[in-house]
Amino acid sequence: MKSPSVCLLAGLFSMASWTHDLNAAPANDNFSEATVLSGLPVSGTGTNLDATLEPDEPLPDVSGPSAGASVWFEWTPTSSGAVRVDTLGSDFDTVLVVWTGDELASLVEVTENDQFNGDQSAVFFDATAGQTYRIAVYGWDYEGSYDQGIIDLNITPDSGSRIMGTVAGPDGTTPLPGISVEALTFQSGYWQFASSTQTRGNGSYSLGGLAAGTYRVRFSDWDGNYVAECHQNASTVETATDIVVGSASTVSGINASLAAASRITGTVTGPDGSTPLAGIYVDAWAFRNGYWDFVFSTQTQEDGSYSLGGLAAGTYRVQFNDWSSGNYLGEYYQNAATVETATDIVVGSAATVSGINASLAAASRITGTVTGPDGSTPLAGITVEALTYGNGYWDFVFSTQTQEDGSYSLGGLAAGTYRVQFNDWSSGSYLGEYYQNAATVETATDIVVGTTATVSGINASLAAASRITGTVTGPDGSTPLAGITVQAYRASPYGIPWQPVYGLSAQTQVDGSYSLGGLAAGTYRVQFNDWSSGNYLGEYYHNAATVETATDIVVGVAATVSGINASLMPSAPVLPKITGFRKTGPNSYELDFVGAVGRRYQVKESTTLIGWSDVGASFVCGPGLTTIPVTSSEPRNFWRVVLVP
Repeated sequence: MKSPSVCLLAGLFSMASWTHDLNAAPANDNFSEATVLSGLPVSGTGTNLDATLEPDEPLPDVSGPSAGASVWFEWTPTSSGAVRVDTLGSDFDTVLVVWTGDELASLVEVTENDQFNGDQSAVFFDATAGQTYRIAVYGWDYEGSYDQGIIDLNITPDSGSRIMGTVAGPDGTTPLPGISVEALTFQSGYWQFASSTQTRGNGSYSLGGLAAGTYRVRFSDWDGNYVAECHQNASTVETATDIVVGSASTVSGINASLAAASRITGTVTGPDGSTPLAGIYVDAWAFRNGYWDFVFSTQTQEDGSYSLGGLAAGTYRVQFNDWSSGNYLGEYYQNAATVETATDIVVGSAATVSGINASLAAASRITGTVTGPDGSTPLAGITVEALTYGNGYWDFVFSTQTQEDGSYSLGGLAAGTYRVQFNDWSSGSYLGEYYQNAATVETATDIVVGTTATVSGINASLAAASRITGTVTGPDGSTPLAGITVQAYRASPYGIPWQPVYGLSAQTQVDGSYSLGGLAAGTYRVQFNDWSSGNYLGEYYHNAATVETATDIVVGVAATVSGINASLMPSAPVLPKITGFRKTGPNSYELDFVGAVGRRYQVKESTTLIGWSDVGASFVCGPGLTTIPVTSSEPRNFWRVVLVP
């Protein structure tokens, strides 16, 4: 299992000008040989390829066995202050922990994080001058195999705001470690993720990376022992209490006391009703706001048993799915094909409802091979999805990926009619299509599948894709920004203007560069967003506030359009204002103006404060004071400068 990942990572290191002995652990594998970092800001790079855990090495309070194989960095600040440590720019799923102490066996955890808006990690804490901090970067450990790759570790001043508090159990005093804490902000009509962290061993948390604004906070126990809630004792984010956060400020005392959760338990077997099935996903659904909403999930054990926690008192419906192998058909309790026809399960407070069992039927399959444009080169890692028609549209059923030889086996199917989609989500080097050589699901070819049957020969030969590339920087136009999400938009084939193209997005690397692949020939518009840190304002290419005002990017067949760059403004930009006004001639004037660097503004004039007209052309604001020459054919009483969308 290790050889393929070693070969792949060796290639990545080569492209990044890395050298690494494939038979040796990293130089900073051991605590005593940590890479020393100095200054602020400062960045460190490396790899965790073939890293190990030392015999006396502690694991994080929260992640436990989910953190595997560490490498070490050491940093001693010369001044005290709020700092941020992150792994943005790394190319694998990281777990990040900051410790203090001089001996490996007696380290004291300062803070940790596993997921910071994706697979990267970020922590926020108040650093003390002269204190040496031991920073460990772990690969996420899944069933004994940890993620490996290139590490980018960044330490910067924390100019953002924070929300802090403590999470306890039902008694209000017992601290709960490992509770997920999320901040959400209201955008585009709903509450969206802004930042997340986890509670430490003493139940405390520090939720950083926040811009000034209004937030709501959600507390979740993914182990299912406690009921999730939002601040303040609310069951949903819609009914939660607002938390107003100022610029570069800390809001403390956002605490929670979580109630003990209820559970649903049972056993899942095969068609014979006795063979236990391991790895079956079991999901709980509750009826909220007019529809059945996902609540919690777990998997069956080797003996087929499951224990589905995290439930408040209420009425649920339960779904069983064999997502891991596709050998068995999914169903709802009790032998129902849809959540609407499933049987209600009424759960009391802090109670367990047992005997919610299922016996799953054997599934059918679709198999085939996916190759490149030549029809013979096998393509690995291509996502293959089955869709079936119901309720007026083609709905997702099951998916898999192609193997090294390009073959796939798509299971989990009941008897029926399907259409199959092929997509290169992993590399974006090839265009997606539907069987058979169709651009849309509506024009795809039907595949009729019988009961417990296999339909073979559903093959595809994918065409080479086009790309858009560029670089994203900060407001100075030179500082590279890592972790910026770049999304492609295109007019849909259904006549809907400028919709985000599903799956066609990328993130910038540590040098600010990105490569957005998977594109067919056509006209696109591109959006840039700082979802990871929230430190920069999003925009569309070229300096546009909306997709409707963005600049078209015309992409040819199997072509690359480069130079699609962006320079993002801070999320708390300078407020625009006129600081001076001078008459320089009979019909000429000068305005002194301060605004957000890189943003476009327009001077307007009026005699009545009701109708405003443009004066001259719009302009892009530079750093510091901008002097704007303007002319007017008649005297005016009022002037203003407005931001151009």
